[in-house]
Amino acid sequence: MPAAYEQLRPRGDARNNRQNMAELKLRRLNELNARLREDLERPRVKVTEASMSLINGRTLTLPSSLAAVV
Repeated sequence: MPAAYEQLRPRGDARNNRQNMAELKLRRLNELNARLREDLERPRVKVTEASMSLINGRTLTLPSSLAAVV
């Protein structure tokens, strides 16, 4: 490379760029992992329980005035 280009671009620049990209990827994976853990901790309703509540006419997501119509 000509000497003029050597002054514009330090030698460790590519290595720092790769390290920054790896750190960014790690941070994104950690954030995704945290969101997935929150999803796993969310309480779940079994399908059989939800079906029985619909059959019996009571549902937790609808107001009581609409539950009588359904």
